[in-house]
Amino acid sequence: MSPINFFDQHIEGKWLTQNNNYILNTKKRKSYLRELNIQVTQTPVISHITSKHTQNIMVHINHLCKNKVLRIYKINHSKTTCEQIDHRLIKVNYTKIENKYYYEEYIYLFNANLIFSVGILKNKHKYNYIGIMITSYIKLND
Repeated sequence: MSPINFFDQHIEGKWLTQNNNYILNTKKRKSYLRELNIQVTQTPVISHITSKHTQNIMVHINHLCKNKVLRIYKINHSKTTCEQIDHRLIKVNYTKIENKYYYEEYIYLFNANLIFSVGILKNKHKYNYIGIMITSYIKLND
């Protein structure tokens, strides 16, 4: 099963996420727990990922590409591309964030109930690493 098909079939639902951020130069770490409700459609309609605290992320999934490339457009208009690296491993590149940073994320789909991701934040102009973000997603029973 391709990651895009896996994504379509298993990502929908309620998730508990734990996000750990580590800033390299200050050596500070922050952790966040969140509940997400993810809905995905295969039509060219905008889907919504809504957190428990009414923070909305709008995601559009375009299935026109047959080469397993997934394009996601977030509410802040950061254009991202998503491609298959290995079986159930997806790499996401956020091309620019506030015109200062690049963000690269690797998402591993363990099964329908567990997803793990590692993200790296880089400075666009100096090409040095700024921070690391590690996130786990556990699916909640409806």
